[in-house]
Amino acid sequence: MKKIAKHIINKFKIRCLSKNANIKGKILVNKNSSIISDSINDIVFEDNVMFYGKIISKNGGIIRVGSNTSIRTGCIFYCSKSIEIGQNVIFSDNIIVSDTNHHPIKPEDRLKMIDSGWSTDLWDWRHAISKGIVIEDNVWIGQYSRILKGVKIGKNSIIASNSIVVKDVPENSIVAGNPAKVIKKDIHL
Repeated sequence: MKKIAKHIINKFKIRCLSKNANIKGKILVNKNSSIISDSINDIVFEDNVMFYGKIISKNGGIIRVGSNTSIRTGCIFYCSKSIEIGQNVIFSDNIIVSDTNHHPIKPEDRLKMIDSGWSTDLWDWRHAISKGIVIEDNVWIGQYSRILKGVKIGKNSIIASNSIVVKDVPENSIVAGNPAKVIKKDIHL
């Protein structure tokens, strides 16, 4: 009976998510999966994706999730420009990926934002700096990590748990720390 109920909930959740995303193949979701986007074409899931996270896309931010990718519980994606995720990528629990600062950098602009009220246009992400993120194929990202704007993570790399990635990660390497630094190069499978 539990399997049937779980299957029905999954089908219902997929139907709800498909109103905000282009789902091209099989997808597994849970009760906490959610997507907020301006257009159904802003978010694309390829085939065989596990998506237990949340996506917030504003101002036409584009997110592409490659086949055979696993996005675990508590992962949140904030997108104002672009986030490209390759195939066979594993996101452990509670990872944040953000291609935007969410707010202006200049103190005077932030003061204007606060003085304008809590829900005005000045709070929109388009007033912040945004730079696209690329996560290539076969990357593993450890829990509680943060991937910040403008970063490219090379194929076959590993991001250790609790890492803050602020610059590019070479392919076939392991990075760790805050800020994340290469601790091992040329790893082989």
